[in-house]
Amino acid sequence: MTKMKYLGLIILSELDRLEELLAKLVLEVKVTGVTTFPSRGISSDTYSQFVTDFSVGGALSRLFESRKHEDRVLMVALRDDEELARLKKALSELFGTMEEKGTANFLVLPVLESIGFDYPKKDPEQNQDAEEKGE
Repeated sequence: MTKMKYLGLIILSELDRLEELLAKLVLEVKVTGVTTFPSRGISSDTYSQFVTDFSVGGALSRLFESRKHEDRVLMVALRDDEELARLKKALSELFGTMEEKGTANFLVLPVLESIGFDYPKKDPEQNQDAEEKGE
């Protein structure tokens, strides 16, 4: 099993700061990896636009428009309390208190169990040797 105590989720609204944030995560916080994916939040302020965008007419109009607003979610596996503390410090250095609307949000989830899988080796002979050894 892989050792992961927390899963950190960073919802980043300021996409122009993504590279800066990734560099800080890898170089200062020393996380072993970050998974990112695009997201789009819906709030009471944006709900009517969401309904328009996802209607048939809205779907057709989206073909000819760029996205109005897109966030980025970063998932960070955290091994221990020290790594979590480094991440919190790095985020506060970049974004301050994050209380200003439209900057970023940070959530920490406890991980009950995590299982890591290795990718198979590219050389079929290595895979066969590993199978024979019980790897």
